Amino acid sequence: MRRSIVFPIYLLLACAGLLLNHPSHGASRDGIRYVEIEPIIVTNYLRPKGKKPGFVQVQAQLTAEGKSASDIIEDHMPLIRAVMIEYLSFTDEATIKDLNKRIEIRDALLEEIKLALTDVVGENYADSLVFTHFIYD
Repeated sequence: MRRSIVFPIYLLLACAGLLLNHPSHGASRDGIRYVEIEPIIVTNYLRPKGKKPGFVQVQAQLTAEGKSASDIIEDHMPLIRAVMIEYLSFTDEATIKDLNKRIEIRDALLEEIKLALTDVVGENYADSLVFTHFIYD
């Protein structure tokens, strides 16, 4: 009876050891990392004359290659947020509300973020920008 309990426990521990030593296990530490842009971006955008400004709420993440790159992005989060807020606040209503233009907004924001990071740090550390939440009124 005792032998029937010991073998499954041994097998479970052996499998766990193999999984922890697998080469892909360390990839999450040194591979692509997602850096949350915090807090959520909330800003006004342009509407035609005579209308109250609209607002847009954006939650996004930047991808970076490795921990050092993600740390640099986190250190420069105020700059990244400022770039995003400035860009979105000068974007017109038609562009904000057009689903196809959202890809263009994302690509343009990424380029602006890359330029800002290169100006300040001397190198770009952001690989891509992912919108996880995009609401407008």
